[in-house]
Amino acid sequence: MPTVLERNMEATNAIMAANKMMNTTTMGFGTYDKTRLCTIAHISDVHNDGTRYANFLAYVTGNSIIDHAIVSGDLVDEPNSTQYANMYEKETAAEFSPIKVVGNHERYGGGTYMAIADIYTNLHLSTNTEKLYYYIDDTTYNIRFIILNQWDTSYQTYKTEHFSQTQIDWFITALKGAITNGYDVIICLHAVESNGAYPAYKAPYKSIYGYDGSTSNAFYQRFKQWEGQPSIQNVCDGTPIEDIINAFKHAGSLNHTYTFTDDNTTITVNDSFSSAGMFIGYISGHMHGDFLGCSINYPDQMYLNVCAGGKGYRNVSDLQRNDDDGKFQDAFNVYVIDTTHKLVKVIRVGADINDLLQDRKYAVYSYA
Repeated sequence: MPTVLERNMEATNAIMAANKMMNTTTMGFGTYDKTRLCTIAHISDVHNDGTRYANFLAYVTGNSIIDHAIVSGDLVDEPNSTQYANMYEKETAAEFSPIKVVGNHERYGGGTYMAIADIYTNLHLSTNTEKLYYYIDDTTYNIRFIILNQWDTSYQTYKTEHFSQTQIDWFITALKGAITNGYDVIICLHAVESNGAYPAYKAPYKSIYGYDGSTSNAFYQRFKQWEGQPSIQNVCDGTPIEDIINAFKHAGSLNHTYTFTDDNTTITVNDSFSSAGMFIGYISGHMHGDFLGCSINYPDQMYLNVCAGGKGYRNVSDLQRNDDDGKFQDAFNVYVIDTTHKLVKVIRVGADINDLLQDRKYAVYSYA
């Protein structure tokens, strides 16, 4: 039986190629410099699929070219001690714990809500805020990963995001700190914030190039997920995170009070950025499909949204994910972040052929 690395050798080779691609004198980008190329593995919506999670962890820990690993929410399907323990068991066996984001299924499932403090404990987090939102600085590649919690409230919500004033204030401070320290920023959250975000993914984000130089939107999925709801319902009268990032990117100001209409709570943003920061993009999930595209509100804000990693959602995808010797095919992304030339190189690990026999193997996006 082949190992996880052996099964995905083609993707591994593509990652190594991506680290050198676009960095040769023939492409006009100078010489190859690994110190400016950060490699990130990204899985989402595992939904308590222990085999998929174990394979993801095995791929990351067995592959020296991976610098970071991110799970962008819905690691469990129901927030109970058994499922959390099942997934943590895989981390213990791998002796590795990725960056973890809270999803709606960490909060609710099977008719049960889990308290924020219990989510923190069950995810075995140890963060610089002691909360479900935090940041991690990579001082080698000068990248600040900011992890947000879209369920930062005691109000019982399942598919409606809520941010506390405390988290919003912290978020702005974290962004200003990134500017001060010269970090490019990646935001990790479970779901795209834009209202009705699905149509945004029908248009490519800026220029998208396959490695053969052709233009293609290689990571757009044609099917909506079976739930019939394309994203987390935004009950806020605006998009505070995207608005703040817009001010961050353009050295702007923002003075606005946002209301969450289901419980009438508010958050206020009244701040400004004296200089512009560099935003790479959002790393997200929830939609159970490949949707690499832009915010409806801000075309210069990129979402890197991966399909569901768990086997229970294979029928909502246009990918051909079949059983193979009793093992379901893996499906996660690896991003090579080129901070010198402001490029994101995307490589699919595992399922990469859709129902039209089109490749979903790799693409290159500009974030400058």
